[in-house]
Amino acid sequence: MLIPFLFACKNRNIQDSKKIDIEGFDLYISGISGSGKENVNLPAYKINLLNGHYTLSLDVNSCSGTYSIKGKEIIFNNDMSCTKICCDGQNAQSLRDLLKTSFTIVKDGDNFTLRNAEKQIMLSKTAPQKISALIGKKYLVSKAFSMGKEYKPDFAMTIEFTASTFELQLNANACSGICEISDDQIKFTDGTSCTEKCCDSELSQAIRSMFNGTMQYVIDNEHPVIFSKNSRIWLLPYAEGKNDSGTMNAEELIGKDLKIKNLTFLPKGSESNETTIKFAFDYILSFKTEGLGLKLDVNSCSSSAYYNGNSIEIGETMGCTKMCCDSKESIEVKNYLKGKFNLKKNGEDYLMSNEEISIQLTKP
Repeated sequence: MLIPFLFACKNRNIQDSKKIDIEGFDLYISGISGSGKENVNLPAYKINLLNGHYTLSLDVNSCSGTYSIKGKEIIFNNDMSCTKICCDGQNAQSLRDLLKTSFTIVKDGDNFTLRNAEKQIMLSKTAPQKISALIGKKYLVSKAFSMGKEYKPDFAMTIEFTASTFELQLNANACSGICEISDDQIKFTDGTSCTEKCCDSELSQAIRSMFNGTMQYVIDNEHPVIFSKNSRIWLLPYAEGKNDSGTMNAEELIGKDLKIKNLTFLPKGSESNETTIKFAFDYILSFKTEGLGLKLDVNSCSSSAYYNGNSIEIGETMGCTKMCCDSKESIEVKNYLKGKFNLKKNGEDYLMSNEEISIQLTKP
């Protein structure tokens, strides 16, 4: 009786092992989900499992470690090591943190799911068919770094990609060129051409020169980082207003110098009338990537500014030069410019408003 029992156990183990067809080929990680609250799509991450060792390819870095399989369970050991090239995104970090525990393997054709009580990881033998997330979108150049120096545009420097070209807007000129975009690389072809208006700043020309040769990129929460051995460029999504009047994206103001046309005090409580003040002097607001400038009668002031959707939040304190002697009116204007303002287009003008005041801005 003992021999048939041993044979039955051995036969069952053979059958179990045949059910686990997950080793020896690349598996693309198509997503992570958990508790029904999230479904994170991952950009062509892949893992290869073979004889107790695995390799994992992320945005830029690659990792390796060990695992074991028992029946339908895979156990990842806490021994993962990774290269340290810049700049994997948050999704890559989340995936690394997950691969330190055990999962049940569920197979469905060429697809697999690694599942435990908290999370599940979706895998597929088939590489994802996708268009690069860069294509068809316009981005704001937030900052750049090259050869030990940081560059922060104080105007709306934008870049827009198609499947085979790009357009780069400098502070004066517009440039265009040919590029080839894959899932993780951009190959910029020599021969970028630009208009010949006078005169782009040294900062513009320095950043323009970085878009050259073969560069890698990663996208973390819709914020691309493009980089090579010597340069790194950070981009932010840029959304232009759809109408001449109505809501707008705050980032449209970046790079503009606008005159305060008037200031309106909005009614409070039982009040029914608005009070509008027009100014004899041209107070100029300068909107920059990371701040706001204000030109008074004599002095110049600056403050922090945060652009978010259709609003701008101005810092509570504004620093000014101390030359003599600004008018009382200009000091009052400065004091109103703090806190959060909602933004709207009004024809060719702009409106900044909160619960107390509305400020109309126009071209100088």
